[in-house]
Amino acid sequence: MQRCGTGESRLTSGLVSRIAGVVTRAMTDPGRECRRLKMKYGLSVFDPQPEGVGLYLYPGEQLSQRIFGRNFETAVRQAFVDMLRPGWTVVDAGANLGLYTVIAAKLVGPSGHVFAFEPSEREWRRARKTVRANRFNNVDLYRTALGEADAEVSLTVCEESCGAYNSIGTLTHPDALGHLSHVERVKSRALDSFLAEKKVRQVHAVKMDVEGAEELVLRGGRQLFSSREGPLIFCEVSDKTAPGLNSSAERVLALLGEYGYEVFTVAAESDGYKLRPQEARGRIEYEEVLALKPWQASELTRIGGNGTERSRMGHGRDEG
Repeated sequence: MQRCGTGESRLTSGLVSRIAGVVTRAMTDPGRECRRLKMKYGLSVFDPQPEGVGLYLYPGEQLSQRIFGRNFETAVRQAFVDMLRPGWTVVDAGANLGLYTVIAAKLVGPSGHVFAFEPSEREWRRARKTVRANRFNNVDLYRTALGEADAEVSLTVCEESCGAYNSIGTLTHPDALGHLSHVERVKSRALDSFLAEKKVRQVHAVKMDVEGAEELVLRGGRQLFSSREGPLIFCEVSDKTAPGLNSSAERVLALLGEYGYEVFTVAAESDGYKLRPQEARGRIEYEEVLALKPWQASELTRIGGNGTERSRMGHGRDEG
């Protein structure tokens, strides 16, 4: 009987503790607690982000859970905010839910523009919903992949929970294996061809999250990336995904070097982030990098910091 009583006491104590936790969270941030409960019970939510934009998040979807938990690419997002400037033209390759699309749209303002690309119909619709909810008029969102040439390609679409791993290559990321949903035939554009068609004279920044297709995107934008005034590039490199398109992190880094870029690892710090020169090595499991032209790197007054230290990145030769 004593054991039963002890068990009941522990159960009651645990229940009281959970209720107290809910009440505390509700009092601290009632809106966020409401959104947490909605997601718990299977409803999508429009979640305010630290960068001053909102994002639709979805229950059971890993990327949404990480973003809601405020632990998704915090260092890269801080660097992204530090680097972008009003009036810039930005390319978002692999928009997924549209997080970087709307952050970029806010940062470049009405005088700037964002060209975003997301080939998966499911993720494209979700990104479009987020862009519309933020009421940005400076975004063009295309249901298109970026690659080496203008073509039609097969997109491997994962189950909703693993939508971050959709790829135009073979699924090789360990977290994506066994989670194939279906295959979609989609358009793929070479970035040089697209920019020429749209008569875009300059791109200032490119963000790439294309699950192994980084080398293809870089080759399809050879003219853009090899020019002295080429854009700064936020990119992930990973030997978990690159082999699915017969590539590797080493080949991506080598191509960036061929185009004249200096490559830095975006490293998280307790007070923000630091940019450290990327050290070439063998297999790279996963790394977030920032590629800069020498003139861009030289214009950085301080690298990293606590979110208050800003770079003096200009527009290049067109800055007056």
